[in-house]
Amino acid sequence: MAAFAALTIPLTIAVLVLPLLPPCLGQVVPKNANLTWLTLDDSSPISPLRMNPCMVVFGGEVLALGGLAASGRPLSDVWRSKDALTWTNVHASPSFSSRYASGCAVLGNQILIAAGLRGGRNILRRPTRSVWATSNGHAWRRARDGDFTARENVGLVAFRGQFWLVGGHRFSVSYNDVWRTSDPLKGNWIEVVRNAAFAPRGAMGITVFQGRLWIAGGGVTYSYHFQDVWSSSDGKAWVLAVADAAFSGRSMARLVVFQSQLFLLGGFTVDGVTAEVWTSSDGVNWTQGPRLPVAAGELGAVAVSKGIVIAAGTGLEGEDLVPLRI
Repeated sequence: MAAFAALTIPLTIAVLVLPLLPPCLGQVVPKNANLTWLTLDDSSPISPLRMNPCMVVFGGEVLALGGLAASGRPLSDVWRSKDALTWTNVHASPSFSSRYASGCAVLGNQILIAAGLRGGRNILRRPTRSVWATSNGHAWRRARDGDFTARENVGLVAFRGQFWLVGGHRFSVSYNDVWRTSDPLKGNWIEVVRNAAFAPRGAMGITVFQGRLWIAGGGVTYSYHFQDVWSSSDGKAWVLAVADAAFSGRSMARLVVFQSQLFLLGGFTVDGVTAEVWTSSDGVNWTQGPRLPVAAGELGAVAVSKGIVIAAGTGLEGEDLVPLRI
């Protein structure tokens, strides 16, 4: 991949909403409404520019955790917002150890961030298996390191009362193992399956939908992008939903659930970064939804009652990576 360009795209935050409705995280959009992307004010106070942050919904707010700055420096700050317009710095000084390409998830009153890359984009990059937790977004506590191999671009979700970690990369090696823990502070990560039915991969979309774990796409480092979709009711036995989905192969896309549908957002394809959005009510049949305001991958993305909030990531300008603002 090319180095960062000294360019920015006029996008800070975008929300998928019913046209003409102002953003409000607590307001529910009518089901089957005619949805569109609302690009919000570009004067967002979140800085610096970044890509590949973790985003979660916690306590009625959207939290953005860490990421990789445009300068190539990994971050460990935390920002929060109730309306996707006004953002507050929860923790500017190091909280969890700085990282990007991590997994994060919420279970009850606990946020977990695990694995990822330490060091810059091209200098001293090193995967980690460290795990950090917080009950308020401000005070972070380091848990015992995961029993899994240090890795990046993992999938991390809360499912059946536990945290689940799926796949990931370690440089040129990709994984298709699945781990879970009910007590991340003490560690005790249990290997559910070492070689799941899906091919080894990282940077896949992952979510929980209709009582099952779902993954879509992903890649083998940056050289190959998957086009398949898989699901599992227990994290061990995986069922192929579709081998060749309607969307082209992609990695670094985000998979979220909104209005009882799966949404696959952006990502990297063989043709570059895409603005495509694909939706499905069953994980098998996919149709195109409203395109992102700009082609982007490595997004932060979460679903709230009002819509889908996206922030940060990379766009493509020629062969240059362009960090989006958040």
